[in-house]
Amino acid sequence: MSILYVIYDHPADYPNHYVVRQFYITKEGPHPAKAATLHDTLEAARATIPHGMKNLGRQPDDDPILSEVWM
Repeated sequence: MSILYVIYDHPADYPNHYVVRQFYITKEGPHPAKAATLHDTLEAARATIPHGMKNLGRQPDDDPILSEVWM
């Protein structure tokens, strides 16, 4: 199992915040953790990503609110 973190830029469910959501990646696919953390700035959101994770950036077909993916 792998873990990744996704930073969202003011999604509809939290329009006043950056949101960090953790996902567990299994052979069945990604499964979101129940908790999300809310932040006022992108820098504050990035500060919650565990040390050693790599920023994978964005893919051309990503939703516009998806800011960064860390693995």
